[in-house]
Amino acid sequence: MWPFSWKAKSKAAVFKDTQAFFDHWCKFGQTVIRPRTPLLAIVLDARKQYGTREPVERRPDGIQKAALKVASWDGGFSTLPSLTPTAKGDRLQPNDLVLWKPIVWDKALAIEFGDPRKGWIGLIVAKVDPVLGASGSFIVAARFD
Repeated sequence: MWPFSWKAKSKAAVFKDTQAFFDHWCKFGQTVIRPRTPLLAIVLDARKQYGTREPVERRPDGIQKAALKVASWDGGFSTLPSLTPTAKGDRLQPNDLVLWKPIVWDKALAIEFGDPRKGWIGLIVAKVDPVLGASGSFIVAARFD
């Protein structure tokens, strides 16, 4: 009899970059919007999107404001700029992967932008690595709550 137990090491799927991970998640991951259930998003360069001075704004209180593209079946959709709830966590950069938590839906925004998904206002609650854990879970790099 073998004198010790052996466990197979969990395998993780590592992607070449954040965009590859995002694209994979759009095709195979959970993309249905449910209130207060985080979805994968990628940070956009707000200078290109909105003409801001910084790619991600950092307010004097340390809270960050970022333009996002949220994963969806059609390759993603842009949201209004979203905030981190606190000043905790890493400084966000374009192409970072984050978890975006939709909080409230605004009908007027959805009508204005012509897409019901764009009516959601949410918070950035975590930064994640472009690695898919063996159980299909995200690897959290930093939390903002």
